[in-house]
Amino acid sequence: MKFSFLIFSAVLLSSSALKAAVIYNNLTGTPSASVTNGQPLNDVGAAVAFTPTGNSYFLNSVQFTASLFDLSSTNSVIVSVETDAGGLPSGTVLESFTLTNKIGVLGVTPNLLDAVSVVDPVLFQNYQYWVVLTETSGSGPGDLVWNYNNSTPNTYGLTAVYQYNNFDQAYEWVSQGTTNYLAGALLVTGTIDPIPEPGTLLTLASGLAAVVAVKRRRA
Repeated sequence: MKFSFLIFSAVLLSSSALKAAVIYNNLTGTPSASVTNGQPLNDVGAAVAFTPTGNSYFLNSVQFTASLFDLSSTNSVIVSVETDAGGLPSGTVLESFTLTNKIGVLGVTPNLLDAVSVVDPVLFQNYQYWVVLTETSGSGPGDLVWNYNNSTPNTYGLTAVYQYNNFDQAYEWVSQGTTNYLAGALLVTGTIDPIPEPGTLLTLASGLAAVVAVKRRRA
């Protein structure tokens, strides 16, 4: 019985081994960034949607590119990962980062900025999420640009912008659809959630029962 338990445990551990993976990537080949123009944030924000498939993940990092029209502006950007609400960012933040003194000037090959997760929120498979970039206070209007991705051809994807609506007299998220705006350069990585699916647990349990039955017959 002890031997059977060890077999079951080994199979369970091997099935739940932590594996780093790319969740979303609109960069070409090895993560890099070469597009020198992009979407101005207009003193508000822009967002790109992504959906984990195949597995649920713990967030590892968000990598993206951003540039400034004027380096005399505040050299910082806020990037957050948010849940979805009706096809737009919900405002429910899973994790937020502020990166400072890492943004280059527009027109020069940008740096690939890396926001490394600290809380490792779970991103469930087949659920849509958003990476949102916003300017920090002190930036001038439109000073910050989210550089376009350098996929070939460039990826459109589902994007949204946070802008002032004259009719509602308020700022709100507006979908840009999947073909109107190129998606900002983005690479999202994660670690596969190690909890086995119910079907995997059932298979393992069946295997353990078979091993126990064989041992009883031999006894």
